Amino acid sequence: MGKLKRNKEIIAQVNQRLKDFQIDDQLLFEPIENTFKSRPKYGVYKDGTRRFSAFLWQLNTLDRSVLAVEIDSIINKARKHFKI
Repeated sequence: MGKLKRNKEIIAQVNQRLKDFQIDDQLLFEPIENTFKSRPKYGVYKDGTRRFSAFLWQLNTLDRSVLAVEIDSIINKARKHFKI
């Protein structure tokens, strides 16, 4: 599977987990797709939307079962950071 397709699957999986946790209206996932982009891990937009980021090139190397655990961990860290 190509990395672009895998990245899209990871993004969809993260967004689905946000829906599962019923916080998709409170948190926005901003994937970092390559090493040339840099963003703070957590941030708040001017409109109050809270966002978190993760490096897709690191996530797409993980096995599917490990990936699910890592996604939950990333989301839980963002929830803790924003006190959600």
